[in-house]
Amino acid sequence: MASQHPTPGYPGQRMGILAALIAGLVAGWAFARGRPGRLAAGGTAGLLAAGATAVVAALGGDEWPLGIGLGVAMGAMVARGQRPATSGQQPAADSQQPTASGQQLIHILLALLLLRLGLALGGGLPLAPDEAQYWDWSRSPDLAYYSKPGGIAWLIGGWTAFAGHSLVALRLLGLALATAAMALTWRVARAAGADPWLATALAALLPIHGLAAGLVTTDVPLLLCWAGFLAVLLRTPAAGGMAAWWHGPVLGVLLAAGLNAKYAMLYAPLALLPALALPQLRAWLRTPAPWIALVIGLGGLLPVLLWNAAHDWVGLRHLAGQGTGGAKPWRLIEYLGGQLAVGLPVSLLLPWATVWAWRGRRERPAAWLIASAALTPLAALLLLSLQAKVQPNWPALAWIPAAVLVALWLPHAATWARRTALAGAGLALFAAVLVAAVPALRARFPVLLPSVPERKLAGWDELAAVVDGQLTTDAITLTAGYDVAAELAWHNRHRPRPLCVNFGRRMNQYDLWERLDSRHAGRDVIFAMELERDDRLLGDLLDRLPRGLREDFATTGVPRVVRVQRGGRDWRRFLVVRLSGFDGTLDSAHAAKSW
Repeated sequence: MASQHPTPGYPGQRMGILAALIAGLVAGWAFARGRPGRLAAGGTAGLLAAGATAVVAALGGDEWPLGIGLGVAMGAMVARGQRPATSGQQPAADSQQPTASGQQLIHILLALLLLRLGLALGGGLPLAPDEAQYWDWSRSPDLAYYSKPGGIAWLIGGWTAFAGHSLVALRLLGLALATAAMALTWRVARAAGADPWLATALAALLPIHGLAAGLVTTDVPLLLCWAGFLAVLLRTPAAGGMAAWWHGPVLGVLLAAGLNAKYAMLYAPLALLPALALPQLRAWLRTPAPWIALVIGLGGLLPVLLWNAAHDWVGLRHLAGQGTGGAKPWRLIEYLGGQLAVGLPVSLLLPWATVWAWRGRRERPAAWLIASAALTPLAALLLLSLQAKVQPNWPALAWIPAAVLVALWLPHAATWARRTALAGAGLALFAAVLVAAVPALRARFPVLLPSVPERKLAGWDELAAVVDGQLTTDAITLTAGYDVAAELAWHNRHRPRPLCVNFGRRMNQYDLWERLDSRHAGRDVIFAMELERDDRLLGDLLDRLPRGLREDFATTGVPRVVRVQRGGRDWRRFLVVRLSGFDGTLDSAHAAKSW
């Protein structure tokens, strides 16, 4: 069965976005004649027009004349806000009014928000397997889950009870959390003495943040809690601020909330260790506030401990097993390359900003405190990378303080550093527009090879439709991995949750829920699995089934291959087969491993 889609899940052609970008660039440049920064005005107008067009396209049609009209309108608006070159007026240093560069940064942040809002409202980004898994967790509320604390499931459960179980609802939740994290980044930068608009723009443009905006993963609430923690910490005497009774309790609540989002929030107290070089921090540690925060914060681990105690400590054993892959020094290079990529352009400038913060730690304690917050997770995971594979998003906590530190350092840096930051920001902006316009490019250039994320997100709805069509009243959906189980649970949410069998893989949450056993004797199952990309589909397709699975059933149906195709090319393939008459004992299953 081959399934043809003109685009990988995005509605419309979205050529209006590219038309808006070009029209805004030209109109802004033309209207800003005689004013400084004509090219910057054009670029800003183009971005705003592209973002506005993305939102309009999500709510209605998407035609290129609309994009051109919005581009011209945004060009006129931005150029009108540009100060004439002869005025020479700038807001006073203590004024709350943004400078001209600050206004451009505000426009850029607004454009990014509009682009991501358009993507969210248009449903153009299907749920990734991890997101579908977290959504499925929310349907079974618990204190914690196998691999993560319970916070993400609580958030999704509370939100969907209000907004419903739809892709748009979940995307809006992720976008709201990411936007709130960037708003708190503004507060962090202001408390540290950096240009808040520059720091927020740098943070929002980082690939690790830009690509995650709108996603519903554990990193999103984690970053929100982390940014709030830093914003409060920088107001304490540890960073040269004034003491207040509420510092300890609020820091503790934020630490506890972060720990229920993701265990990586433990880096928050550890980040104070490099900052012990600050006399202000050592003095603050002699007061009750930090210890009140620590007690309240670690209390946030109570739900996790209670859940693990009731489940043979499988979650903690899973965590312990992540660092036991054996020494492989080449992973260090992989880790460093990954962090360089997800943190651009801040990752290029962070070493120089760190040296600057260390040298001036006595005069600028906030700068070194921020540097410590950035370096601690990066250094800890650098050591872990020698023993195990570290995913690029694991040090996500590092990049908000890193962006603030770089923004704090740039006014004191050489010209090359400012140019590097500008070039990196420009590339990130181009990537944001390109992501929004990918459907149009994909439709017009089908020969383009798919990216890894596109391939991994494509075809789940098509697989779910085939499985749903084969399900009868008493049939059960059966899978071998959490990714297929979670995606089928999401797309076929009108059906009972799929069962997931371990045929020799690492344990997951589905292994702790209902299993295929004697209670299902005599029942039929619809088994779904993904085929290898290099499988040429030769021979008996049933040989691809897990070893021994066929023997646990009386009869086996005719297998069907679901071919997910774009532009006449197979992106991925799934195998779906009906197995009838379960004998009540799944002899082919393996014992689950918790590491």
